[in-house]
Parts: sequence; structure tokens; C-alpha cells
Amino acid sequence: MAKVMPVYVEEALNGTFDLDLESAGAYWQILFMLWSTDGVLKDDPILISRRLGITTRPWNRIRDSLIESGKIYIEDGFIFNDKLKVTLKFVQNKSETSRKSAEKRWSKSLKQKKTVDANAHAIKDTKIKDNKYNGEFDNWYSLYPRRVGRGQAIKAYIKVRDSGTTQEALINGVKAYANSTADTEPKFIKHPQTWLNSEGWLDEYVSQQSRELDIPGDLAPVNLKAM
Repeated sequence: MAKVMPVYVEEALNGTFDLDLESAGAYWQILFMLWSTDGVLKDDPILISRRLGITTRPWNRIRDSLIESGKIYIEDGFIFNDKLKVTLKFVQNKSETSRKSAEKRWSKSLKQKKTVDANAHAIKDTKIKDNKYNGEFDNWYSLYPRRVGRGQAIKAYIKVRDSGTTQEALINGVKAYANSTADTEPKFIKHPQTWLNSEGWLDEYVSQQSRELDIPGDLAPVNLKAM
């Protein structure tokens, strides 16, 4: 339903020139009510007179004069105005056309955004997949005790390798770390990216086997009779 009613001032003045002030005011109120109900208004004297703030007798007189002057007409118990129907249809069509145009622009914009995002991801993925450390990273990653966040780990690995750290140092470091966390709950094991960023290959680790050797075993029972 169109809410904004266009009014052509000169045409409006000419169209009500032959009406007295009371009839002209009532006529405009009827037009406003017709516009708010999509051009269909029930010919109910009680309801309309209440809306106009008058009794039914003056409204019936005004109604008859508006019908006689061709401002409104009654059909099947409803009040109509031909010029308003044409204007309403025009505004509704224009509004629908604008809505479809806006949807079309939005759809086009959304498709363009998806294309840009897809291209950006493709470039990003290409940079990750086609880096010069691909093979050795996969080897290192397969040894890591907690394989999560692969994409971030690749970036960290490239950064570390580009800084001059050797592949051998990283392999030896991750093996030592994996051995030291053999019985550790996964949630307490660092993410690959964190381990790389914190230079985990430089840390000293105690192997699980060394820990077990350090744990004192049960003492053999003493034979008091032999003493």
C-alpha cells in the first residue's frame, strides 16, 4: 500500500474550485481515506461521519453534492474516485519497479562480492599451497603431536624457514616435543602455529622414557630373618 500521496497543487485547486469550504475539506478527507485503503472505502455514513467529526445528516448532504459534481461515485456499497485510482496504480507500479530494480542491484552487488571473495580466497589458497616448503611442511606437520590450525601453521612455518631456521632443526625439535608429550592430554599440547612462533625447536624437552627412569620403583621387601 502506497503511503505517500502525490498532490498536484494547481490541479487540486482547480478540482475543488466549485466546492464550498465544508465540502472541499470533506472531499480531501475522503481522498486521504481512499488512499490509505488502496482506493476502496466502504460507503458507511456512520463510520465516515465519525472520521470527519460531523453527524450523518451533514455528511449525507455533502456526499450527495460530491456525487452530483462527479467527485466520487458509489458502486457495490463502496466509494470510489477514478482519478485517485489511476494515481494510486501509477504509484504502486512505480514502487514495484523501484523495488525490483533495487533487488536486481543488490543481487548484482552480492554476486560481485562473492566473486571478489572467491578470488581472494583462491589467491590466498594458492599462496599457501604453492609455497616452496610444501613437501617438507607436510613431513614436519605429520610428526606434530596435535595437528590443528593447518593454514595458520603453514604461514608460521614459512616465516620460520624464511628467517633462516633449517628443516633439520624443525624436524628434530618437533620429534623431541612429540616424545615429551606422548602421554599429555591434547588440550595441553600447543597448537603448531604457537609452537613455531615461540621457537619451540630451541626448547629442551625431557622424553617420556627419561621421566619413567627418574620415578623410583617399589622397594624390595627386607628379609629380617637373614639379618
